[in-house]
Amino acid sequence: MKSWLVSPIFWVFLCILICLMFWRNKAVPKYIAKWLNRAGARLQEISANFGACQGMAVYKSISAIVFVFLPAGEKDKFTLKSCSGFIRYGGRFYESGIYKFILDTQLSEGRVKVILMDKKKQEILKLSPGSFAGQIELNAKDKYYVYWEFYEASGTCELCWETGSTIK
Repeated sequence: MKSWLVSPIFWVFLCILICLMFWRNKAVPKYIAKWLNRAGARLQEISANFGACQGMAVYKSISAIVFVFLPAGEKDKFTLKSCSGFIRYGGRFYESGIYKFILDTQLSEGRVKVILMDKKKQEILKLSPGSFAGQIELNAKDKYYVYWEFYEASGTCELCWETGSTIK
Protein backbone atom coordinates (compact mmCIF):
# COMPACT_ATOMS: atom_id res chain seq x y z
CA MET A 1 0.00 0.00 0.00
CA LYS A 2 1.36 3.39 -0.99
CA SER A 3 1.57 5.95 1.83
CA TRP A 4 -0.43 9.16 1.37
CA LEU A 5 2.65 11.11 2.57
CA VAL A 6 4.47 10.26 -0.67
CA SER A 7 1.61 11.45 -2.84
CA PRO A 8 2.39 14.68 -4.76
CA ILE A 9 -1.28 15.67 -4.45
CA PHE A 10 -0.92 15.75 -0.66
CA TRP A 11 2.13 18.05 -0.83
CA VAL A 12 0.49 20.39 -3.37
CA PHE A 13 -2.57 20.62 -1.13
CA LEU A 14 -0.36 21.29 1.90
CA CYS A 15 1.50 24.08 0.05
CA ILE A 16 -1.80 25.71 -0.91
CA LEU A 17 -2.92 25.60 2.72
CA ILE A 18 0.32 27.16 3.92
CA CYS A 19 -0.01 29.95 1.34
CA LEU A 20 -3.53 30.61 2.61
CA MET A 21 -2.14 30.94 6.15
CA PHE A 22 -0.47 34.18 5.15
CA TRP A 23 -3.74 35.61 3.96
CA ARG A 24 -5.08 38.53 6.00
CA ASN A 25 -8.13 36.68 7.29
CA LYS A 26 -7.35 35.67 10.89
CA ALA A 27 -9.79 32.74 10.77
CA VAL A 28 -7.78 30.96 8.06
CA PRO A 29 -4.71 30.14 10.25
CA LYS A 30 -6.96 28.74 13.00
CA TYR A 31 -8.84 26.60 10.47
CA ILE A 32 -5.58 25.33 9.00
CA ALA A 33 -4.19 24.65 12.49
CA LYS A 34 -7.26 22.53 13.28
CA TRP A 35 -6.84 20.60 10.03
CA LEU A 36 -3.11 20.02 10.61
CA ASN A 37 -3.79 18.82 14.18
CA ARG A 38 -6.33 16.31 12.88
CA ALA A 39 -3.88 15.14 10.21
CA GLY A 40 -1.13 14.83 12.84
CA ALA A 41 -3.40 12.82 15.13
CA ARG A 42 -4.26 10.47 12.25
CA LEU A 43 -0.57 10.06 11.39
CA GLN A 44 0.13 9.24 15.02
CA GLU A 45 -2.61 6.57 15.01
CA ILE A 46 -1.07 5.03 11.91
CA SER A 47 2.44 5.09 13.40
CA ALA A 48 1.16 3.52 16.64
CA ASN A 49 0.05 0.49 14.61
CA PHE A 50 3.70 -0.02 13.65
CA GLY A 51 4.92 0.24 17.27
CA ALA A 52 6.19 3.83 17.02
CA CYS A 53 5.37 6.64 19.48
CA GLN A 54 3.48 4.36 21.85
CA GLY A 55 1.78 6.25 24.65
CA MET A 56 3.08 9.76 23.98
CA ALA A 57 0.13 11.91 22.86
CA VAL A 58 -2.86 9.69 23.45
CA TYR A 59 -5.66 12.12 22.82
CA LYS A 60 -5.79 15.77 21.83
CA SER A 61 -8.04 18.43 20.42
CA ILE A 62 -6.17 21.69 19.88
CA SER A 63 -6.97 24.84 17.94
CA ALA A 64 -3.96 27.16 17.89
CA ILE A 65 -1.86 29.42 15.73
CA VAL A 66 1.29 28.12 17.48
CA PHE A 67 1.46 24.94 19.58
CA VAL A 68 4.89 23.57 20.55
CA PHE A 69 5.23 20.72 23.06
CA LEU A 70 8.68 19.91 24.47
CA PRO A 71 8.77 16.93 26.86
CA ALA A 72 12.15 16.59 28.56
CA GLY A 73 13.11 14.42 31.52
CA GLU A 74 11.32 15.74 34.58
CA LYS A 75 9.42 18.58 32.92
CA ASP A 76 7.00 19.28 30.09
CA LYS A 77 6.99 22.66 28.38
CA PHE A 78 4.47 24.27 26.01
CA THR A 79 4.76 27.40 23.89
CA LEU A 80 1.35 28.66 22.78
CA LYS A 81 -0.34 31.34 20.72
CA SER A 82 -4.14 31.63 20.85
CA CYS A 83 -4.47 28.03 21.97
CA SER A 84 -7.74 26.43 23.03
CA GLY A 85 -8.36 22.75 23.63
CA PHE A 86 -6.76 19.89 25.51
CA ILE A 87 -4.07 17.24 25.32
CA ARG A 88 -3.83 14.05 27.37
CA TYR A 89 -0.80 11.80 27.35
CA GLY A 90 0.28 8.81 29.37
CA GLY A 91 3.48 8.24 31.22
CA ARG A 92 5.16 6.32 33.97
CA PHE A 93 7.13 7.54 36.91
CA TYR A 94 10.08 5.22 37.33
CA GLU A 95 10.48 5.70 41.08
CA SER A 96 7.77 5.10 43.69
CA GLY A 97 7.35 7.78 46.33
CA ILE A 98 6.08 11.28 46.93
CA TYR A 99 6.30 13.59 43.94
CA LYS A 100 6.08 17.37 44.01
CA PHE A 101 4.56 19.01 40.94
CA ILE A 102 5.04 22.70 40.11
CA LEU A 103 3.17 24.54 37.34
CA ASP A 104 4.95 27.62 36.01
CA THR A 105 2.80 29.71 33.66
CA GLN A 106 3.90 32.86 31.89
CA LEU A 107 0.79 33.70 29.91
CA SER A 108 0.06 37.04 28.29
CA GLU A 109 -3.60 36.02 27.97
CA GLY A 110 -5.92 33.10 28.62
CA ARG A 111 -5.73 30.34 31.22
CA VAL A 112 -4.41 26.83 31.61
CA LYS A 113 -5.22 23.89 33.87
CA VAL A 114 -3.26 20.65 34.48
CA ILE A 115 -4.79 17.48 35.92
CA LEU A 116 -2.86 14.35 36.90
CA MET A 117 -5.01 11.23 36.54
CA ASP A 118 -4.53 7.63 37.68
CA LYS A 119 -4.83 4.52 35.48
CA LYS A 120 -8.65 4.69 35.75
CA LYS A 121 -8.48 8.30 34.51
CA GLN A 122 -9.69 9.63 37.86
CA GLU A 123 -8.37 13.05 38.95
CA ILE A 124 -5.72 12.78 41.67
CA LEU A 125 -4.08 16.24 41.43
CA LYS A 126 -5.21 19.50 39.86
CA LEU A 127 -2.92 22.48 39.17
CA SER A 128 -3.72 25.95 37.87
CA PRO A 129 -2.08 29.38 38.19
CA GLY A 130 -4.03 29.90 41.46
CA SER A 131 -2.92 26.52 42.83
CA PHE A 132 0.45 26.00 41.16
CA ALA A 133 2.07 23.31 43.37
CA GLY A 134 1.05 19.99 44.87
CA GLN A 135 2.42 16.75 46.26
CA ILE A 136 1.15 13.23 45.75
CA GLU A 137 2.37 9.68 46.28
CA LEU A 138 2.84 7.72 43.06
CA ASN A 139 3.58 4.06 42.40
CA ALA A 140 6.20 3.19 39.78
CA LYS A 141 4.17 0.17 38.60
CA ASP A 142 1.09 2.21 37.69
CA LYS A 143 0.45 4.27 34.58
CA TYR A 144 -0.64 7.89 34.96
CA TYR A 145 -2.06 10.48 32.58
CA VAL A 146 -1.33 14.19 32.38
CA TYR A 147 -4.24 16.25 31.06
CA TRP A 148 -3.67 19.88 29.97
CA GLU A 149 -6.59 22.18 29.23
CA PHE A 150 -6.07 25.52 27.46
CA TYR A 151 -8.47 28.47 27.17
CA GLU A 152 -7.29 31.01 24.52
CA ALA A 153 -3.82 30.81 26.07
CA SER A 154 -0.77 32.64 24.74
CA GLY A 155 2.68 32.36 26.32
CA THR A 156 4.64 29.52 27.91
CA CYS A 157 3.68 26.84 30.44
CA GLU A 158 5.96 24.40 32.21
CA LEU A 159 5.15 21.47 34.48
CA CYS A 160 8.11 20.27 36.59
CA TRP A 161 8.21 17.38 39.04
CA GLU A 162 10.70 15.94 41.46
CA THR A 163 10.75 12.78 43.54
CA GLY A 164 10.69 12.55 47.33
CA SER A 165 14.44 11.96 47.41
CA THR A 166 15.12 15.30 45.71
CA ILE A 167 12.37 17.45 47.31
CA LYS A 168 13.93 20.23 49.39
